Amino acid sequence: MRQMKIACVCMMVFLTLGIGLCEATWVFEGQVWSSPYQEGEIYLSQFGVRLEPHKNLDFTASIPIQYHRSPERQEMQYLYPRFTLAWLVPFDDVHSGHLAAGYDLKPPRLRLQGGLHMLYDPIALNLALAYREQTLSLEGGVVFAVNERWALGAHLHYSRNSLIAYEIHHTSKNGKQRQVRYSHYLDGSMQCLGFKISL
Repeated sequence: MRQMKIACVCMMVFLTLGIGLCEATWVFEGQVWSSPYQEGEIYLSQFGVRLEPHKNLDFTASIPIQYHRSPERQEMQYLYPRFTLAWLVPFDDVHSGHLAAGYDLKPPRLRLQGGLHMLYDPIALNLALAYREQTLSLEGGVVFAVNERWALGAHLHYSRNSLIAYEIHHTSKNGKQRQVRYSHYLDGSMQCLGFKISL
């Protein structure tokens, strides 16, 4: 617990300095995971901030909280902070490269992703190779812009146990992003309903 407090204090000091030096957006996320083979749910929420220290470069830091509810037990866990650095490399008006690295403090986990984005208005396509928990996976997605405010998306995470997700995106008049997402593993073991909003 002492290490958790030190990590959170260090992160807050770093973010306070970063918010004063570059553009920042607060982000709140929530997820509910459930399985048709087991009773109970897992609730995961995280509050974070996304900094833009340079054009096409984003840094995100978040503090997750997990709550597990089942007939046998109820447990809440305050997890260690998570960090993500993403870099978008535009090649031309249509194609751009994407590189991202994420790190969880405890348990220590490294996440890497690299891929290609293609924009053919009103359709955006992406294809990426991801590494997480010593496993390589292929990720692909398509997003269709219905109009200036609304968009629909579908994404596939292809690995030993593949995951497919469907999304609804909304952008407010002042540019705030909102997202609702439903995902499930193709073997039917788990499913998730989640949301993501920028404040």
